[in-house]
Amino acid sequence: MTRIGLKNIVGRVGRVGRVGPVGRAGRGWDFSSIYVREGGGQGGRMRHEFALTQKAALEFADEWIQAWNSHDLDRVLRHYAPDVELTSPFVQRILGTETTTLRGVAALREYFRRALAVYPRLQFVPRHVYSGARSVVIQYESVGGRMSAEMLEFNEAGQVSRVWAHYSAEADPV
Repeated sequence: MTRIGLKNIVGRVGRVGRVGPVGRAGRGWDFSSIYVREGGGQGGRMRHEFALTQKAALEFADEWIQAWNSHDLDRVLRHYAPDVELTSPFVQRILGTETTTLRGVAALREYFRRALAVYPRLQFVPRHVYSGARSVVIQYESVGGRMSAEMLEFNEAGQVSRVWAHYSAEADPV
């Protein structure tokens, strides 16, 4: 693989698809755009990749936390792709299923709706944000003081396409 160009795109990827500017008054997320030639040489196929900047990771995390704290389900769901996949140990507890993985935004809607009903005073307190090439990890304090971290992976449209949720063992009873 050979890198052949680098330019900065502000908001372009974040405004494509359903996620839109997500409450940022016309601003999307800031991605570094890299064009890669596969197979090397002049005849290789071009592929577009992007990397989330630290600034964009912080802005996304802030909006994501605010959305959750507002308890506005539609605002929360705007962050996710239609074919999102979420894995969390709380899926079993909240939905009463045997699986820990959900697929699709409709399944997320039901899971999040029930979670907000079970925890009506849910408030996330941000602690740390870590940016990756196509992902962000948001560490936050959740219900009962439980420390939590979610790894959210973005698709080409700047929507969250994959989530892995992690929770500390220590927490106040809820």
